[in-house]
Amino acid sequence: MYRSITRVYCCLVFGLFLSTQLTDAAADTIYLGNGDRITGKVISIADGVVVFQTEYAGEVNIALHAVDLIDSAQAVVVQRDNGTLLEGAFEIRDGEQGIQQNGSWYPIVITDITLLVPDAASDTEVLEPEAKPEIPQRWSGTVESGLTMRSGNTDTTDYTFSSMLKRAGTRDILTLNFGAAYGEAQDVINTRRYRGSAKWQFYPRERLFWYGTASGERDDGRKLDYRAVVGLGIGYDIIKSEQRSLSADIGLDYTWEQWAAFTPAERDAARVSLRNAARNDLLGVAQGISSDTLNFNLENIRFAYSRYRDFRNPLRHITTRKEDYSNIRIGADYSQALLRSSTLTDAIVLYGNLEDFGEYRVVNELAFNTPLSESLSLKVSLKSEYDSLASDSGVESWDHLLMTTLGFRF
Repeated sequence: MYRSITRVYCCLVFGLFLSTQLTDAAADTIYLGNGDRITGKVISIADGVVVFQTEYAGEVNIALHAVDLIDSAQAVVVQRDNGTLLEGAFEIRDGEQGIQQNGSWYPIVITDITLLVPDAASDTEVLEPEAKPEIPQRWSGTVESGLTMRSGNTDTTDYTFSSMLKRAGTRDILTLNFGAAYGEAQDVINTRRYRGSAKWQFYPRERLFWYGTASGERDDGRKLDYRAVVGLGIGYDIIKSEQRSLSADIGLDYTWEQWAAFTPAERDAARVSLRNAARNDLLGVAQGISSDTLNFNLENIRFAYSRYRDFRNPLRHITTRKEDYSNIRIGADYSQALLRSSTLTDAIVLYGNLEDFGEYRVVNELAFNTPLSESLSLKVSLKSEYDSLASDSGVESWDHLLMTTLGFRF
């Protein structure tokens, strides 16, 4: 009788131990930097905080920087601070954190996670609708616009518009930009520029990326008819944290340019002057023919037809200057969080002409952005550009543009 009771007791103890181990194996585990370990279920990660459900303390919040590793078999969607997405399950290999996705393992730094939610397509437990965070959108973007008008002694108008569209994939980022600026003073155009660009980044490793770029621009105020640039290169995210980031890249570009002979104001004045001259010549030919019919010959007819074409298109004889050359491109992007949620950014790019080292172009944009609401923000930026080739067209090498714009984020 005693032996039977002992056997039953041992079986119960073993069964309880086994069920406990199976429960722990199925639970998520968080390993903290101080050596502690917590079991339960990862609910989400957002704003640098891990929301974790435990059986003994309910839902707890853990600072992300205090977490070393996460061990979880549930399928999740992870967004890293460079914008890329990973969909899979956490897996620790040789003490290093990673994500298992489609049979491949990708290393990931815990503090680089900006957002984590359970994968809605998995068989894991689904949170209640009111508590479930939204899965991060692959597409995001901003639209910014600014307008300045002045009337009275001087009538001026300045308008700027820009937009950005970004798509973050599993290991790549596509960024599309478009911008335009228009300005006039006393009904004379002094600014008219357009610019569009596309940049694709591919991350073979956590912070290392390859990129390809293509851009086109027109700036009538600087006599630039068009500039088209394509390039390839490699970059690295040197610093990636919640407070600051720094990345650098280097690559090769090829540039095509065409420079006009006039600014918009100069073009209008030249058009009027040349058209008046052509009109006067046509009137002179007509008067000569009317006074002497002998002047009605083939040479005068050819001259009159040529001046008529000049009258219709006064600038048809004006030539443009064309350039095409290869560059070395060196760029850097820096971002620093200020105050509560404001951000200071600076992006600089150097284009060095590989065919003539004395020719180069530098573009720098310094910006301060502060949110007004969840979707609206106010941005003050200063864009400065130096172009050594600009002086060949009779315009200033330096160009500065100070803008204040209202932005909408989606």
